[in-house]
Amino acid sequence: MRSAELEELIRVSLHSLGAEETGREGGIVRFRLEEDLAARFGRGGLNLTFRPAVAAHHPDVDLVS
Repeated sequence: MRSAELEELIRVSLHSLGAEETGREGGIVRFRLEEDLAARFGRGGLNLTFRPAVAAHHPDVDLVS
């Protein structure tokens, strides 16, 4: 699976679970999680990147690869 396809799959999946994309900047995609999903993840939001170089400079960002 190519990176663009993986990114779209993650975005669509999170959206279908009630997450809201709140921003996209510098290779980082930010999501706010609705209450039930936040409880499952143990946090209210996700900061994701699909680029290892971005993750290396942002410890608060989760790398999806």
